[in-house]
Amino acid sequence: MAPVHLHAFERNRYYSGKLMTVRDFQTEQSYLNEKRHLLNRLVHGCGIVYGLQVEALSASADNRGLLIRAGVAIDGCGREIVVSRDYDQLTDIGTLDGYPAETDGGKTLYLLLNYEECSRERMHAKAHVASCCCESCEANKILEGFSLSVSATAPDSSEGLCSLMQAARVIYQDPNVTIERSAPLAVRPGEVFEVALTLTTQRMIDSSLQFLIAEQVNFPLTIRHADDVTFTLDYGMVKGSRIEKRYTIRVETFETNGKYTITGTVNVGNQIASELDSSHVDILPPHLYQQQLMERYLTQHDADSIPPAVLIATLSVNAQDVITKIDNSDRMYVYGNAYLNKRLGCDEERFGKLPLHALTHQAGGSDSIEVTGLHGTLADAQKVAVYYNGGKDNIIASNIWIGDGLTVEKLGGDSARISASIAMQVYSGTVVFKNSSFGAVFVSDPIKLDLDDPLVYYGMETKSELTFNSHYDVEIMATYFREEKILRFRITDKRDMRTEINTLRWWAIPKTSDMQEVGSRRQ
Repeated sequence: MAPVHLHAFERNRYYSGKLMTVRDFQTEQSYLNEKRHLLNRLVHGCGIVYGLQVEALSASADNRGLLIRAGVAIDGCGREIVVSRDYDQLTDIGTLDGYPAETDGGKTLYLLLNYEECSRERMHAKAHVASCCCESCEANKILEGFSLSVSATAPDSSEGLCSLMQAARVIYQDPNVTIERSAPLAVRPGEVFEVALTLTTQRMIDSSLQFLIAEQVNFPLTIRHADDVTFTLDYGMVKGSRIEKRYTIRVETFETNGKYTITGTVNVGNQIASELDSSHVDILPPHLYQQQLMERYLTQHDADSIPPAVLIATLSVNAQDVITKIDNSDRMYVYGNAYLNKRLGCDEERFGKLPLHALTHQAGGSDSIEVTGLHGTLADAQKVAVYYNGGKDNIIASNIWIGDGLTVEKLGGDSARISASIAMQVYSGTVVFKNSSFGAVFVSDPIKLDLDDPLVYYGMETKSELTFNSHYDVEIMATYFREEKILRFRITDKRDMRTEINTLRWWAIPKTSDMQEVGSRRQ
């Protein structure tokens, strides 16, 4: 593996009459290669430059082969890996280095692309030109190529760029538990950040225990919102169980004020409170915060833990070693500047989320929140300014109810649409009965309605007028079957005259609010 630690570079100095040896030419190549690898590693990063898509190999009838498309990648040491043409020689992934001996029940495997050098053109060394001994042969050229391997462990398990500015330390420990506090090493003026307290059991718990944490900070740091920071352990909790509590701190200044301390105490049952170890937070101006973040990011690139291989696909393999799924979503890419890409991703994690609103108004106040594209849930302490009547009026409230008159429509994914009812839904229609005579009885065809409990009105219609007839003329009975949501009319004709065509017009509306009975007076 190429060296990743920083070191001084040495190059040849040429002068007239200099005798060049093998060592001098090797120095020349190493100087050029290692400088290029250094820039690749620190400026561009590790990952795929382009291509290298992984597909199922169609020539593999048992679905155990893979096709690697042509492309270029940069490994963790800064070396370029070139796949010059589509690679279709991998007919059985079980032959790759790192393939597990047992895959009972199936496994998730990570397909890795590795840099590899291959000696070519074996030639007799000049000093042994008359010899046929293999020891006298040397490779004339080195071909820069690649190899494939698999791993059952994801090659990049880091928590991302944001975690570089976090520090976790043990603040309390006894035979039963260990409590850690995770807090930022540095923040910017006016920033809101979270502190996490994590309790881990050190053995099986044989009794009920409570650990009450009280955290304290000094101005300009203020605690704006906190979970109930009481860890309750139940009988029978196994060793290694974890409970996490979080609280939010706001930097109440826009000036740089140096280093501040987070302290606290813990009460275990009825014992006297014990002091917790403290954590220190620097308040830095934005440009110094960015400098520290970049330095921490680049420093980790000088470690031995940098994975030299490049992840190009995640494979799902069943117990019969058959590839059931090829997932390209976890591929490592080079985006021109690795730091800037990670920095943007770090900010994206916090963009548009509610904690900056919901966790900063315990002491009152309000925010006008634009909820378009916003994710999260309002906390009880959140106060919201609600504007209505075209923005002319507003009210500030922490509890908001939505009344009747709104419809909710589920869209694709996690989207929903809320709409206000524009008008009351009214159904109307007619029932025609022909060749009626005295005593004739008619039953209408079923009428399908999309109403739970409708109010139905009806009357007989002629060419010139609509008459709500007395039941002594035409008796009409409407029946609504709630389960089937079907309306039927039963019509009994009590008129003496014979008629050819008769029309019943009806209306059905949703059940409205009952305003109860009122009196009247004679005019």
